[in-house]
Amino acid sequence: MCLKSWFYLATPIFLLLFLSEITIAENISVTLNWQDNSDNEENFVIEHHTAGNSFTEIGQTQTDVNSYNTQLDDSVTNYYRVYARNSEGNSGYSNVALFTIPGDVDGDGAVTLSDAVIGLQVVDGIEYQGELHIESDVNMDNMIGLPESINALKKAAE
Repeated sequence: MCLKSWFYLATPIFLLLFLSEITIAENISVTLNWQDNSDNEENFVIEHHTAGNSFTEIGQTQTDVNSYNTQLDDSVTNYYRVYARNSEGNSGYSNVALFTIPGDVDGDGAVTLSDAVIGLQVVDGIEYQGELHIESDVNMDNMIGLPESINALKKAAE
């Protein structure tokens, strides 16, 4: 699955930086990729947060490295941003890239028993009154149903 974002940010150190792609591997890791249009950064700093928490640094890259691989916190929605750093200071932040975890059918930021119930209701033909978050599809069939319910039940049992 590949989520694309097309935002950019001009910075004090003349850096055009934006997260352009998130590649999601099957083991629930993400690779953040961004375009580096600067020639004066010393490194990039990657920050992460989950719903209700502040951004914290999770890693840095070397000069001219424009990707970073990390494991997801697979129980909540994950947010990432990047900025460049050099001896004169930090750039502005990139756009925030969001990854909604597979199985978060109701979009509340966590996979819970509620998601399992909603998935089973959909399978049974019972109309859900809220908004279904199709991006939480766990088996890439573009539908909410039994696989999402099973995933949510597994998460709730952990």
